[in-house]
Amino acid sequence: MRQGNGTGAGRRARARGTLDPSVGDPAGPDGTAEGPVKDRVKMLLAAVVAAGTGFVLLLVFATVFNLYKGTRSGYLGPEEHPAVARVGACERLGPISRDGIGYWWQCHATVRVADGRVINTVVDRSILTPADAGRAVEFREACKGRDGKHVTGCSYGRPAGRGWKGAVAALNFLERILVAVCAFGVVLFLVRGVLGRRGYARLYDRFGRRRRVAPGLGGRLIR
Repeated sequence: MRQGNGTGAGRRARARGTLDPSVGDPAGPDGTAEGPVKDRVKMLLAAVVAAGTGFVLLLVFATVFNLYKGTRSGYLGPEEHPAVARVGACERLGPISRDGIGYWWQCHATVRVADGRVINTVVDRSILTPADAGRAVEFREACKGRDGKHVTGCSYGRPAGRGWKGAVAALNFLERILVAVCAFGVVLFLVRGVLGRRGYARLYDRFGRRRRVAPGLGGRLIR
């Protein structure tokens, strides 16, 4: 017994590898049994989840980095110079802030560097706390550049070994990779949600194939 034209057309379309799910496909016009609207909503929700995951990762890594009390010079950063700090007024940040999760101190400080310079700055990450008031705190200064008598890009912190700096550098590298993956997921899910299944398939078919067989050129591959 011959089958209906719709079923045969859909089978032939799938055999040719076409992306036209509307021909004899019980999944519906958008290629999914749930329909185009629900499919797009799922992709948009996935984008929100990816963005939320990236935000949580940023908070978690910021919290871990704040446990390190040295300068921001990095493992291969500029040379550190000895200094002495005295604490001024302090402000408590939290429970959620740019310093991460929890409560952290941000204090005004007067830093006297070994070369005689005196700098008034703000030190975060609880490197200084109100408990340090009234005494000189051993400090370090690391500056990225020097413009004549002025230095630029300076950061301040307590003395720290190179092992701690190496660990922080490795965590910073890991943070960038994970956040980049989340960002890529957000973009991918948004494009998928806006275009829909069929639109995304057309986009992939247009830009995803690096090589095509050119007709009339003896089957040679072109880019």
